[in-house]
Amino acid sequence: MYGAQFGYNLSKTVRFVVSKASEAILKESAEPVYQMSERTERLGLQALKEHAEGKTTKVSNIAEFFNTL
Repeated sequence: MYGAQFGYNLSKTVRFVVSKASEAILKESAEPVYQMSERTERLGLQALKEHAEGKTTKVSNIAEFFNTL
């Protein structure tokens, strides 16, 4: 009945409904957002503070860095 109103056959009606449903989902939320745990947030803020204080080391060669650990 829905497709008949627009003169659509069954396959065209199904494609239309699926495309509209997909469009609504994409408009609603393009990417998921997850809440960061308190521990992870605390560690991240501590890491930013240490970086600002110059306590971090720039790594240009990853293999060499891990060999020196």
